[in-house]
Amino acid sequence: MMKHVQTYLSGRLKSPSSKPDSGFTIIESLMAIVVLTVLLIAIAPPMAISVASRVRARQVELATQAGQGYIDSLRSGAISPPDKARCATDTLPDSGDPCLAPPTAALLTDSDQGTLINANGNISFTDPQDFVIQAIRTRTSADTNTDAVARGEAARREGYGLLIRVYRGDADVFRGGSGTPNTTPVANLFTGATAKGGGFRNRPLIVLKTDIGTRSTSSNIQQRVPTNLY
Repeated sequence: MMKHVQTYLSGRLKSPSSKPDSGFTIIESLMAIVVLTVLLIAIAPPMAISVASRVRARQVELATQAGQGYIDSLRSGAISPPDKARCATDTLPDSGDPCLAPPTAALLTDSDQGTLINANGNISFTDPQDFVIQAIRTRTSADTNTDAVARGEAARREGYGLLIRVYRGDADVFRGGSGTPNTTPVANLFTGATAKGGGFRNRPLIVLKTDIGTRSTSSNIQQRVPTNLY
């Protein structure tokens, strides 16, 4: 009897009962692939826009820090006031004035006209993480003097209005390209991306205006303040 039981159990273990087929069919797998593809296509553009917006916001943040650091250096006397890029007026005129012209490739060959900011220890005119600062000031009483030292001393003594533009270091104009630099920053990610002048790379990331004042009297300050503020 025991022998028959063992034989029966052995047969059951060696010959399991057949089960119906389970798992995904080919059609179900293809449908899953199609659904996944549609979802990826739907979410890819928002993800790309989000990443681009974050990158641009970070660039603007770093450009603002670079511009503010330049202004602080001028106020502390650590660097000399801009000399060649100066206006013939007491106040910063409209953007159409020649003294406020956008930069050229020669800007980087003259330290008085442009300042290259090395942001990551790898200075290069093809590095989008580096910045170029264009600084422009209003006139002082010594601007007609042929002595650059005297002009600089007068600017420190009297104060001046200052406009700075912070460009990307890889702008076409700085790399000898054919792009035309612009003086107006792009308001958002979609405005001017393909506009004439190279889009984002040839537009300043940030434009700052301030007053570098060193004299306690109000006469020089009044000269530099525009009269059409009201």
